[in-house]
Amino acid sequence: MAIIFAIFSIYTFFAIWTFGASVVGKLFDEITGGNPIFTPVVDTEATLSYLLTEKKSQIEFENGCCFVKYEKNKKLQLKEVKIVEWGNRISFAYFTKKGYSKEALIGLAEDVCVNDQQACSAPQIVYYETDTKEELIQFAETFTKILQNVSDKYPLHEISSAEHAELTTQKQLCYLDEIMGEAKLMDAEGCRVFVRFDEELSASPLFRTVIVKPIKRNNLISVLRPFRSYLQSVGLACAKEEIAQLSTLLYAGGVSRITEPGAMMSGYTGEPHDGVYAMT
Repeated sequence: MAIIFAIFSIYTFFAIWTFGASVVGKLFDEITGGNPIFTPVVDTEATLSYLLTEKKSQIEFENGCCFVKYEKNKKLQLKEVKIVEWGNRISFAYFTKKGYSKEALIGLAEDVCVNDQQACSAPQIVYYETDTKEELIQFAETFTKILQNVSDKYPLHEISSAEHAELTTQKQLCYLDEIMGEAKLMDAEGCRVFVRFDEELSASPLFRTVIVKPIKRNNLISVLRPFRSYLQSVGLACAKEEIAQLSTLLYAGGVSRITEPGAMMSGYTGEPHDGVYAMT
């Protein structure tokens, strides 16, 4: 037994020197099947950090299993490792004609202004169920007035020159699209609304900039699914009898959290983040 341990010690030294301790630990786990005699203690977080940074690896999923791909075609399966994928997300509001009310619009405006859309749960887009441009523009005009009134109550955070430049660029692009009949710019003091007539999900330049778009309920899943890995919260304003159907469609499209306008920025102790209970 002493000879076996001596051989493994020498092998381990050169392997750690070449690949790093955490990677070797996982490789040993693969080789020995988790035998406690030969498997060293492995820090899972350090292992992933080493593979993803030092080896510039990528996490892949195949047949329900998680792998870390590193060094050309080498793969290491991560057994019993919980991957919590967090990052920037897009949230939006969804209004139906039955749920359209002044109170809901005020709540939405507060979600926009309370921290200048700097949180993942802040709405960037507002979808309104309609078939006509006239109804969409009327909805946007009403919301712009409310957004202006609410915006005046919240001090605007300092914006850098680069952020100012991006806002100016996006406003001018929207204005050019308006000339082509593809959009309408509603510019107010300290806030702005871009009305666009396509359904595609798009990101706002933030800082109290809201994109208003039309949508048909039958197209909801097809619009959201391509962006499902980037979706988070929805502020849903609809009638009670519409909640079940719309919630089912939104969750199927990739949304992880549904609330009402005015509560998108709120939460509770122990609430899952991006649909994950991180502490379990």
